[in-house]
Amino acid sequence: MILFSGYNPVSLDSQKRLAVPSCYRDALQTESDNSLMVTLGLDAKNRFLELYPLPEWQRKLEKISKLPSLHPTTRILQRRVVAHAKPLTIDKSARVLVPQALRELVDIDKEVVLAGVGEKFELWNAEDWNRVRDSELEAIDFTNLPDEFKDL
Repeated sequence: MILFSGYNPVSLDSQKRLAVPSCYRDALQTESDNSLMVTLGLDAKNRFLELYPLPEWQRKLEKISKLPSLHPTTRILQRRVVAHAKPLTIDKSARVLVPQALRELVDIDKEVVLAGVGEKFELWNAEDWNRVRDSELEAIDFTNLPDEFKDL
């Protein structure tokens, strides 16, 4: 499994394609044969997309499939994550077309942020990213973290 990190401001081109930053291209070729899955992000307060290399997407699907099928939270996950998922292929120019329906749901038009966040990427409207980032930095109390976070 490859872990991704980094914050990348990017502009979608006129055809709504995202140029994959060069720092990720080799890893995505090796890990996922230039294929990704995109779906809605899992955050109750914020709207963004999540992009997964195919092996990581398969792991996520397996985890969701093992959840109790009649539990309301499982159904929400299935509808929000699985039902909205679309395959993407990185073209020879290292671009992916972001599906219109998903772009509209998260208000992505031109200026975006692609953030590597471990096993996946998040794709945000740039204004939303900046607002959320700033509010999270103001809200967190770094002097009073749980023990699990102290060795980070």
